[in-house]
Amino acid sequence: MARSKIQDLDEVKAWFDAELPYAEMIRRYRNSYGIETTATMWSNWRRKLGYPTRLDRQALLIPWAVSEEHRALAPIQALRGIAARRAGLDRDKARIALGAQWEHALDEAGLVIHYDPDTEQGFFLVPAREDIDLDVIREPNELRRTSRQYGIPWGSRANASAR
Repeated sequence: MARSKIQDLDEVKAWFDAELPYAEMIRRYRNSYGIETTATMWSNWRRKLGYPTRLDRQALLIPWAVSEEHRALAPIQALRGIAARRAGLDRDKARIALGAQWEHALDEAGLVIHYDPDTEQGFFLVPAREDIDLDVIREPNELRRTSRQYGIPWGSRANASAR
């Protein structure tokens, strides 16, 4: 079994309790102990110690398994910003601002974000369905559809005002 990089478990628990970002934990460990760590390592320790995952705040706004090629696109970044703001986090002000802009534009246009991992664009802005799509995303259902049924791809000129 590999030897743990953790030098002081109580210190680590205090950091989790304080909700330190993984980047800060990595920096502190490097400075204090000369040990290189990764966000994955900290995430694994968080789980081992019984702390809730940090992604829970996004589960309602990002209910999909997002493909790797779509993870850096503006719609997912906006949803992460909205989720962070709603969770009361203010660490990533630029992402939160992006989320606020998108939320306002979507509301004004009566649109929601839909995700289809099987398409090149991934994300689409589609009309909100009355009494179904009550937030900024298209409420997922069990049915799979083709991209022609979704609406306008998020990057098209018709949706430029929502970006």
